[in-house]
Amino acid sequence: YVVVDQHAQIAQCHMELSASLGDVRRVDPVRAVRSDGAPIRNLLVEDKAGCRDCTWRHWCSGGCAVATFAATGRFDV
Repeated sequence: YVVVDQHAQIAQCHMELSASLGDVRRVDPVRAVRSDGAPIRNLLVEDKAGCRDCTWRHWCSGGCAVATFAATGRFDV
């Protein structure tokens, strides 16, 4: 998931636009959001406990990573 704002700034999520990972004109956006230094871990739904066996997992993709982390302190649930 990549977000680019009106100033060409890259973020992992629209809720994290203030935490820019660089300028799309200077940085590869895919590498930026996948880098180890990126603040959000956007895991595959199969890698999330409680999600991998859910009937709706491919509809919601495990939900919002930012909200999950805020509620649990983890990205893998």
